[in-house]
Amino acid sequence: MKNAPDPSLPRRRAKTWAIGLAGTGFVLLLLAALRVAAGEGGVGATRLAVLGVGSGAGAAVLLYRQHMLWPAICVSATLGILATYLVFVGSTAVYLGWSDAAYFFGQERLWARVWLTVWTATISTGLSVILGIPVGYALSRLRFPVPRLIATLIDLPVMVPAAAIGALLFGFVRTPPVRNVLDAMGLELAHSATGVIFVQFVVTIAFAARLMKASFDAVNPRFEQVSRSLGASLPATFLHVTLPLAKRGVMASLIVVWARAAAEWEALMLFVGGTEKQTDVLPFAIYLDWNGGMMGWCVSMSLVCVLLAVATMGAMRLIGGRSYVW
Repeated sequence: MKNAPDPSLPRRRAKTWAIGLAGTGFVLLLLAALRVAAGEGGVGATRLAVLGVGSGAGAAVLLYRQHMLWPAICVSATLGILATYLVFVGSTAVYLGWSDAAYFFGQERLWARVWLTVWTATISTGLSVILGIPVGYALSRLRFPVPRLIATLIDLPVMVPAAAIGALLFGFVRTPPVRNVLDAMGLELAHSATGVIFVQFVVTIAFAARLMKASFDAVNPRFEQVSRSLGASLPATFLHVTLPLAKRGVMASLIVVWARAAAEWEALMLFVGGTEKQTDVLPFAIYLDWNGGMMGWCVSMSLVCVLLAVATMGAMRLIGGRSYVW
């Protein structure tokens, strides 16, 4: 007796062909865009684009006949965003050129700015997390009067433009008692790395508190209740139960806060000011070099920023696992 044919076989074959055609179309369109970006457009790029569109249309027809058009639209939108990003970065790299890239990436000036960005963002992230963990825990577990108002006020730096924060900091540090404290400590925030760390901390503290709250929200409070019922104090329960259970979310949050600190420049521009080797972290340095017409430096540092962003987001998802908070 012959085996009955698998009714799902035509659907699987159509899906396989559609994936192949869509992938081919994606690659062809990407090659066409890169050729245009490199100044090699014309007939060759047009043919690649036509073939890419044709492949995509063929995949859409196959999926439509198998009643899988909506998933195809969702996947196509995702691939379209990825293609845009790849063309965006690839065209920038082509614009810079291999020889110029080797020159700029070999300059100490670029890597000094990278190092300044890394260590200032690391210190400000540490300060933000030290304060953000107890604040996030309080927002997640403790009860306050008017809790929505308190949460809104703590989240203000997330919603207020960074440039406005930089402007507001002028009055904050130039009036008592903050001015007196800074004078007593001998700290000068203008045109200094200390000012960079201070601004990064002010901008990122709300991110840290909000992300830490999300990390603690993901922990089942029953574990804490069991710990307290066995006689453990609240601090001991936090250190030995809550924090270990939330560690993946906390680590992922730390990486996100670091990335936000490293990306800050608007508040720096208004409050700290631009000084070579003192305040020129990568995003601020891009703005300064852009005003100076040094496009090679701008493009090189922009590519470094993209690489740092890819590395930090990849690390966040790798470390955070299923509990990542972004």
